[in-house]
Amino acid sequence: MKLWLDNTGIHSVGACFDGSARGDFDIKGLLQFATYMVFCDKLYINGFEASFIAERTFDIVDKLYSKGFDKSSLIIIPHNESTYGEACKAAANEAADDLRIAFNPKENELLGLQPLDIPERVMAAQASFIELANDKLDPQRLYEVRKTALLEKAVGAVGFMLASSPDLRKEIRSMISSAKRWSNADSHQLNGFLRYYLNDSLARMKGANHAPAVARAQLLRDRNLYIVEQVSRSIDNCSKRLRSLPLGLPSVSTTLIAKSKGDPIGVIREAIALREKMNEARLWITKKIGRLNSDDPEDLFEIDKIIKDVFHMVEMDLGLTKAPKFRDAIEILFVLGVPVPRLSGSKIYDWVEYRWKKRKINILSGISKASAFTKNQSTYYKELELKCFSK
Repeated sequence: MKLWLDNTGIHSVGACFDGSARGDFDIKGLLQFATYMVFCDKLYINGFEASFIAERTFDIVDKLYSKGFDKSSLIIIPHNESTYGEACKAAANEAADDLRIAFNPKENELLGLQPLDIPERVMAAQASFIELANDKLDPQRLYEVRKTALLEKAVGAVGFMLASSPDLRKEIRSMISSAKRWSNADSHQLNGFLRYYLNDSLARMKGANHAPAVARAQLLRDRNLYIVEQVSRSIDNCSKRLRSLPLGLPSVSTTLIAKSKGDPIGVIREAIALREKMNEARLWITKKIGRLNSDDPEDLFEIDKIIKDVFHMVEMDLGLTKAPKFRDAIEILFVLGVPVPRLSGSKIYDWVEYRWKKRKINILSGISKASAFTKNQSTYYKELELKCFSK
């Protein structure tokens, strides 16, 4: 699977490395990114960013490379104004269609939607774009925005989206007029919402799914990560059944925190090691799922079936479900009162298939066991918090 990541999410990783995490969402961002490292083939990041964001992103990515993450698996994608502008226009039209039913700024607290160290003028622009929705605005002003907004690269993207889409401006006007009160915080939330659609559009250009930063994913109830989420949830279910106890954290996160002993850089190192062990299983699952689209109900059914079949094998490997054995394939028939052994073709096939697949899913079984029987989980998580909040 290929994922397109927010710069915001990458900056959460850097904040944890530096001990300058802003809140629990940055720690979740670190663990989210580490999980993607384990399960995904390629991770893409937008390179069409203002210098203060791009420099920070390059620095964090370089640190990840220095810890051993393969450069061909984590890639910063450059764009020019033309291709980025096309993505903005497509995103604006899609957002206009969904805005009325999909966005409610009152549902979520505004946390973690911005990278670190945003200049004040940029923060102000994250709310002032709303002025472009005014139906009395001089058309010349919209023309100027379309011509100049992307000179500031991604910072000007939402302004460009509004200036380019009459439908989006109309929907925003309607939403504001129906609201009892509209604040700058609401505009910031809307900015984050629209940037989700932009990142989704950019992701499609690369044949990838968009993986929003933690706070933005919560804001949008994202559904792009169905495969990763289903695999993670299936591992969690196996871990729960092994110990009959609820899990405090997802199994992959628990395993990485425990192995790293609560060190944020160690979490990444352990994710790289686990990624290498996951390679055969990841390629096998990816090949089975192929080009199935998790937005299509029929494909979604097939994806769900494939993942359930994979984890049925994991359950057998863990002893949670009976696994095929060679002796089960031996049937005894009585011929003229004499017992005669005979091999069952279907049961032989089940046994051979299980033996062949067992090698591929061993790592999934291992994660389930490690999570279920990890000691000092809360101690290691507290240690992770201390290091991420050390400044």
